[in-house]
Amino acid sequence: MLSGADIPATRVAKLSEGRPNIKDYIKNGEIQMIINTPTKKGPATDEGKIRAMSVLNKIPIFTTITAAGAVARAIKSIQSGGWGVKPLQAYFHDESR
Repeated sequence: MLSGADIPATRVAKLSEGRPNIKDYIKNGEIQMIINTPTKKGPATDEGKIRAMSVLNKIPIFTTITAAGAVARAIKSIQSGGWGVKPLQAYFHDESR
């Protein structure tokens, strides 16, 4: 999804997949964002540990394919200069005023 949006990304091994793994990359300051779609639940799983590491290291983490797609589209939009900010009132005009 990211490469399809021309956003460079690297697949990194989870904790149980050997080394170097996500913990090594986080420790070295090489991670800017994590997309990790969990298959299990709980703090003792790789997913739970990765989520905890991301929070402790202030690294954005996305845990669904839907969120990853939205992030890819947002990054692509920012890169193309098509990103802007408007007040909420610009989207919901109150006709009663």
